Amino acid sequence: MVPHPTALGESLGRGTSVRRWGLRSIPVSARAFLLLVECCALGLTTGLVLAEQPSRTTLIRFVALAALTIGYGELAVRSERMKRYLGSDKVFANPMSVWSFAAVLTMPAGWAAALIAVQYGQVMLQRRRDKSGRPYRVVFTAAAAMIAQLAGAAVLGAGGVLHGPVMSSLAVLVAVVVFTVVNLGIVLTGIWLTARPPSIRPMLPDLDALGYELATLVLGIATAQFLLHTAALTPVILLLVAYLHRSSVVKALHHAARTDAKTGLLNTTAWVEHANGVLSRSERNGAPVAVLVVDIDHFKSINDTYGHLIGDQVLIAVAACLRHELRGHDSVGRFGGDEFVVILDELDLARAESVANRLRTAVGSLRIAGCEPVTASVGLAHAYGDCEPGDIKQLLQRADVALYLAKSSGRNRLCTAGSGVS
Repeated sequence: MVPHPTALGESLGRGTSVRRWGLRSIPVSARAFLLLVECCALGLTTGLVLAEQPSRTTLIRFVALAALTIGYGELAVRSERMKRYLGSDKVFANPMSVWSFAAVLTMPAGWAAALIAVQYGQVMLQRRRDKSGRPYRVVFTAAAAMIAQLAGAAVLGAGGVLHGPVMSSLAVLVAVVVFTVVNLGIVLTGIWLTARPPSIRPMLPDLDALGYELATLVLGIATAQFLLHTAALTPVILLLVAYLHRSSVVKALHHAARTDAKTGLLNTTAWVEHANGVLSRSERNGAPVAVLVVDIDHFKSINDTYGHLIGDQVLIAVAACLRHELRGHDSVGRFGGDEFVVILDELDLARAESVANRLRTAVGSLRIAGCEPVTASVGLAHAYGDCEPGDIKQLLQRADVALYLAKSSGRNRLCTAGSGVS
C-alpha cells in the first residue's frame, strides 16, 4: 500500500534533489516516526542479509524478481504516474506486491526485504527523471514495505513447523494478512502524524484499492509457484500483472471522469445521469422523489476574507457533511461553485423536508479552522412521479427558484417549491 503524494506533505511536480527532501516541512513527531521506521527497516534487513548465507538458487531468484520488477516498472511508469495524479489524498495500491510477496515465499527474509530496496531505488530514479515528488516519502514507503515483508516472512518461518497442504496454505493466508495490516498500519500512522486529519477514515483505502492489493498478493503467490516449480514460465505473470494494472487505470480514469476533483462528489454530468435514472424509476413506480439544491451562504465573502485555501476547506467539509448525513444510495453532487445537489427517492414531502433541514443544521454545526461558522440555504422540489421521465431539469428549476426565495428571505433557511420558507 502506498500513500498518495499529498498525504505525506509531498507536492506534485517538484524536484527530488537531496537538498529538497523537505523533511523540515513536516511536524517533528512525523519526522521522528519516519526516521524510526527507516532505521528499523535498514537495521533488520542489513543484519539478516549479513547473517544469511544465500544459495545459488536464492541469488538466481533474487535477480529474476529484480529483473521482472524493474522491467515492468519501466514499462508501466506512465500509467503509474497517471494513477498518482488521479488518486485522492489517501492510500492506494500498486503492483509491486506481486514481486515482493513472491520473494517472501521463495527466499530468506533478508533477501526478500532487500528486493524492496531495489524496487524503490528504481522509483527514486523515476521520480528524479520526471522531477516529481519528495525522496523522504519514497524512502519511508520503502521502509514500511520492508518491515511488512519481514513480518510476513516471520509468520511463514513460524509456520514452517506445520505440515500438510492445508496448514501450509493457512500459514500463507496469515502471512498475507500480516503483510497487509503491518504495511497499512505503518503508512497510515505516518500520514496521520504528518497531516493530523480530524479523522482517520478519509485516509483509509477504498474497497477498490484493497481489492487491487489482494489481487497483487494472489499474483505474488502464483509467481512464487512458478519460481519454485516452472521457473521458465515466470515471465507469463507479466501479462496478468499488465492486465490487472490496465484495469485499475481504466477504473481510475472512469472515476475521475465522473467525480469532482475537489470534493470527491459526483460532478454535474454524472449526477444528472444518475438523477435521470432515479426520476425514470420513480415515474414507473409512482414513487415520490425530491431534489435539493444546497448553497453555502456568503461563500464569496469567505473567499475574499479568508482566502481561497480556506474556501476550498469549506467546500470539502460541506461535501463530507452532506455525504455523511445522507443514506448510502442517495446521490449528492457538486453543481459548480458553492452549490450542491441531492436527489432523494421514496420520501414523502414531510420526510424530504426533514432531511433537508437536517442537512442545513449539520452544515451550520461545522467548524472550520480559521473561518467563521458556515451556514447553507436549501431549495427543495418534490414530485410524485408526475415529472417527465428522464428529465431532471423541471425539478432542478423548481428547486433553484425555491433556493432563491430561501436566500432572499435571510439565508440559512429551507424553502420548498410551492410551500414557502421554513
